[in-house]
Amino acid sequence: MAERVTDTLYKSEEEWMSTEVSSEVAAYFGEIIPEKDGMIQRLRVDKLLSDAQRSWLLPENRSQ
Repeated sequence: MAERVTDTLYKSEEEWMSTEVSSEVAAYFGEIIPEKDGMIQRLRVDKLLSDAQRSWLLPENRSQ
């Protein structure tokens, strides 16, 4: 979910900058791109769910 999304855009990998901050609690927050009106932050979808959450929510990931 994103707040106040009004547009989509493409940014090359070279434009993304490391935040130099890491968090185990919010590992899904990725790199940033500073813009004149604020900042764009990449969300790492693969980091949104823990392995346990992914297994519970997505049956194809459950072990037999």
